[in-house]
Amino acid sequence: MNHRQEPGKLISVAAVILFTVLLLAASLGAATDPKAILDEASKKNAELTDTDTFMHMDIVMGIPDSEAVSEMAVQMDMDMKLTGMNTPQMVYLADTTMTMELAGMNQSMNTRTFYTDGYCYMDMLEQKFKYAMDLDSMVASLQNNTALTELSSDFMKDLSARKDGGNTIITFTGDPEKMNIYIQEVFAFMGQQMPTEGMDMNISEFGGSYTVNKDGYYIAEDITMIFSMALTEDPSSVISVNAIIHADFNNPGQPVEIVLPDTGEYMEIAMP
Repeated sequence: MNHRQEPGKLISVAAVILFTVLLLAASLGAATDPKAILDEASKKNAELTDTDTFMHMDIVMGIPDSEAVSEMAVQMDMDMKLTGMNTPQMVYLADTTMTMELAGMNQSMNTRTFYTDGYCYMDMLEQKFKYAMDLDSMVASLQNNTALTELSSDFMKDLSARKDGGNTIITFTGDPEKMNIYIQEVFAFMGQQMPTEGMDMNISEFGGSYTVNKDGYYIAEDITMIFSMALTEDPSSVISVNAIIHADFNNPGQPVEIVLPDTGEYMEIAMP
């Protein structure tokens, strides 16, 4: 029996094997490149018109006074739903619960905010009011509120990826220098809505993780951030802040249904 193979066939078989190995290596490399996975997920999530997000924050602030440094703990839960992003039919609804603890005293506040048909509605402290707000301003406000949940890999270093079932978990360390520049831009926008002028902020640590599902959307985020804030005119009045943020992005890519409250009970005021 002749077991000798023709040289041409041997070369063809070797070429197929080599091509298969290279293709497999390329696909595995693409699947485990944390920068590529995160940037693609950020792009996909940013393009969503409907979102359903739950966010929990634990914040501890060190507040200096004349004798010592007091700590104030803040916990905040936000349940946010959005439909028709960047369309004239955009609707937004957010329920927020915030609890503050200082010197053994607790105070809680529930707030409901929603936007529809060119008006922003607020229900807080047993008061219901509304004010006119154009769509572009509302969209800019929402984008500012989610500034920390839509970061690209440009603000990160030391990225790594690992599989968890059908999901990929991207762990990262933030670049404090780039994050400080970014936060100043956020502050510049916030200055149009609240008094941030004269306030200096410095991020010393920033890191966390994103969980990306099999469809390429991120479905969860965990961020830990340590920073300080001080008045420009009085640098000694430094407030230290430790913040832990967790967010769940529910069923990305699926339509979201929002049931709005009765708007007839809201008194119209000038825009704050």
